Amino acid sequence: MNLQRLRYFFKTFLLIFSAYLASSAQQETLTQHQRIDQISKNLSSFSLNKGSLLDQKVEELKSDFDNLPIAVQNYVCRQKCYHTCNPLQSRAWQFGIMQQEFVPEIYRAGTLHNINVEDNITLESIAHFRQNSDTLIVVAGGLGSCQEYFTPALWFFQNADVVTFDFRGQGMAARDSYGENELVKTAFLEMIPSLITFGKDETKDLLAVVNYYTSQKKYKKIVGFGFCFGAAVIVKAQVESNDTLFTHLILDSLWPSLDELIQRFIRNPGLLIWPVSGSQSKLKYIFQFKIAQKIGMFILRNFIFDKAKNFKLNICELLPKIHVPTALLYGLGDELITKDLFAKVHLAANKENTFTFTTGSRHTLGFLDNRFSYKIVVNALLDCGIKELRRLSTEKCCDTSSK
Repeated sequence: MNLQRLRYFFKTFLLIFSAYLASSAQQETLTQHQRIDQISKNLSSFSLNKGSLLDQKVEELKSDFDNLPIAVQNYVCRQKCYHTCNPLQSRAWQFGIMQQEFVPEIYRAGTLHNINVEDNITLESIAHFRQNSDTLIVVAGGLGSCQEYFTPALWFFQNADVVTFDFRGQGMAARDSYGENELVKTAFLEMIPSLITFGKDETKDLLAVVNYYTSQKKYKKIVGFGFCFGAAVIVKAQVESNDTLFTHLILDSLWPSLDELIQRFIRNPGLLIWPVSGSQSKLKYIFQFKIAQKIGMFILRNFIFDKAKNFKLNICELLPKIHVPTALLYGLGDELITKDLFAKVHLAANKENTFTFTTGSRHTLGFLDNRFSYKIVVNALLDCGIKELRRLSTEKCCDTSSK
């Protein structure tokens, strides 16, 4: 009889304890959702603080820029290179205009290389802009985008060696290597879907590029500068190298996880065609229904991005393992990476070594639409570090209390 009572007491205890654990987990999840919601509503607070020392530097840069020849201004800031629908014209424009006399020498120093990756993939036409610097900037673009789209960013790093490249099966590399038979072409993307693995194999491409140039020259600073997809690959590679591949990270339009990114494509397929302004797609209304979303997810996973169907990439689980100085850049007008999604990224990053900066731009367009503040922030990260960057962003020009 006593044994039965003991068993009854033990079962009751287990039920109560299990209910307590479930309640605690639910409360913790609710708190996490509340934090994400609070941050997403206040992302504008991470934008340029008017009247700050950082704002003063931006105004000085604008004044200096206005004194440059108009032709140079057009080269480094026009969106023609980014928005052209013809990457062939973009490539010709990029390398052709570098030979013009009005373009400063630093922009005419680009050379092209082909680099072999360990799994028999060759990355072609990698552009290296050598400035005899001890700092190397490796620019990794977004999904399907051509490296040529990001060459205006060269203006940010006038005292650094800069490398731009296309991941396997993407951009001009896809056209040059595989022709147009397998090429998927849209207004924005040019890619070979069967080669896209969302970081599973692209990490090898990034490592091959970094190792190629660092084997030729010793750099004090090696900076990973990534946009959207490229930013995710950089994060993955940095963690796999035990946080040693890069000394600094600049991550623009970073998403929290692969599954959440694909869900965004499912809810609005127009984002896959044109990530900058996917809201213009009428298909998004069809995919408001769950059955359409499930069908879309199946098609994406098994036919378009089939090599990644069993691959999971959770950026929020990787970010806490990164301790090098990092800048998270985000545009409040981004339709692909919504505010709630970026809030998760911000929460996951280490606060001690991360500086979050927001602009009003759309997806990956901050370096064009807000070029002056963008340039000041990324250079302050490299030259001054996180603590000084935070001081510049908060301290007023006339504030002498900290001196």
